[in-house]
Amino acid sequence: MFIGAGGVTLLMKACKRMSVECVKVLLEYGARIYDCDEWGVYPIHVCAGAYGDFDDSLKILDILLEAGNPEDIHMKDAESEKLPLHYAAQYGNKKLCQKLLDMGVDINAKDKHGRTAYMSCERQKKVREFLEQQGCELPKPPEKKPLPPLFPAIKNTNQSSNQPDSLVAAPAALGRDTSMSLEGEVSMLTTEVEINALKDKESAGEADHQPSLTQEIES
Repeated sequence: MFIGAGGVTLLMKACKRMSVECVKVLLEYGARIYDCDEWGVYPIHVCAGAYGDFDDSLKILDILLEAGNPEDIHMKDAESEKLPLHYAAQYGNKKLCQKLLDMGVDINAKDKHGRTAYMSCERQKKVREFLEQQGCELPKPPEKKPLPPLFPAIKNTNQSSNQPDSLVAAPAALGRDTSMSLEGEVSMLTTEVEINALKDKESAGEADHQPSLTQEIES
């Protein structure tokens, strides 16, 4: 049977496209259901992780199990040791998850990284809710580790200090007029910069002979 790049077979492609008739024909012509790709993924995993009409995925699963062995529902891929249930959950196939659980697949089965089907479907809200209703184990929240002794000491020092924590937090402590708006402060600073620049020019003899210019700005 034809094998393409990465070891992908025609049977895998038919499963991915959820083409029930193609799967039947390929099996009639000797397609092997236990040929895997270079990542150790078998047609049953491809079927479980395919997009399309999920009703067709149920039909293809029955065809594959009939051609192989009913125990194939517990088959793990070689790369990450995922079950078909992991793939179905990850890609949002709630119907196939239901079927696999009804056939006896462990809802809390873990892959090589210790992840269950529930942990594999973070973005599949309906599947997560379904697995919760079926009584799956929920992952424990990460434990909060206590801070090293240095950090509480620094925190307490900052709280007891009279120094302002930031320019924004304590404008009065930095000599700013808290009654003035931000636009007013910017305008005042801009005027001061212009006055200083003109004074520098006048002292260097570069300013125009307009002695009242800086006086006008200051006034």
